[in-house]
Amino acid sequence: MQDTPKIRDHYPPIEKDGMFPQGLLQVFIRQGSGQIHDFELGSRKISELELVLPMLRKMQDKNLLLADDLYNTYYHFCVVRQQNADIIVPGKRDRNYTVVKIISDGDEIVKINKPRRRPVYVSKEEWNNLPKTIFLRRLCYRYQTKEGLQTAILYTTIMDEKIEKTEIILKYTSRWDIEICIREIKMLMDINVLRAKSPDVLKKELTASLIAYNFVRYIIAKSVENTDFPPKENIFYQCTPTNRTILLDKRGRVFNRWSSGRNRKIEVEDY
Repeated sequence: MQDTPKIRDHYPPIEKDGMFPQGLLQVFIRQGSGQIHDFELGSRKISELELVLPMLRKMQDKNLLLADDLYNTYYHFCVVRQQNADIIVPGKRDRNYTVVKIISDGDEIVKINKPRRRPVYVSKEEWNNLPKTIFLRRLCYRYQTKEGLQTAILYTTIMDEKIEKTEIILKYTSRWDIEICIREIKMLMDINVLRAKSPDVLKKELTASLIAYNFVRYIIAKSVENTDFPPKENIFYQCTPTNRTILLDKRGRVFNRWSSGRNRKIEVEDY
């Protein structure tokens, strides 16, 4: 972000990452269309687990969230269930649980007790009102890698036993499409650096860029609406230069290495 006093107040720089103010952007992306459903912008000094809460509390009945291991927390499971929605997360960390029911091989219903330690972003009243235990579905499966077979764990709030284990696993493994969309938003839409010099205009600039991204995604989705196959090539990579070098001066102003204002190319010698 630009280095102005007002922006510094809202988005203070992280010393180890440089002198410029930086923001934390979190988005919910609709799987299939790739469009942005919701987003939050906060300071880098705010935890991702806290910044995501307003979006979780706006989830609707039967929504399904595919998230990474960071969101594998007791509190976030409770928030999602309060919305009558569901979540699938990997279980990369060890978690204490008690098996309540075995559905099939590698498919169990488990009970998890509320942790003693309360997250700093949760009030005492809200924490005390949470249930003392929750029930989750724990899935264990193996997949092939270059190093051989690897074991993976998934936790989900989907308790309907009619939904088979393989369906949940396949659904989560399709999450990689969302990761690609996140890269497009940050880099190809050219919003890795925001130009606005006040917090209000900054949010307008970001919102306008995300709306433009959704329009492009809408066009892509409509272009293959009546076909049985996806587009052969990605429109973003065809229409957006990806090799530009973005430079910032000490005031946070943005420049490109070869800007349109230069009337000749400057040769740089290697010493």
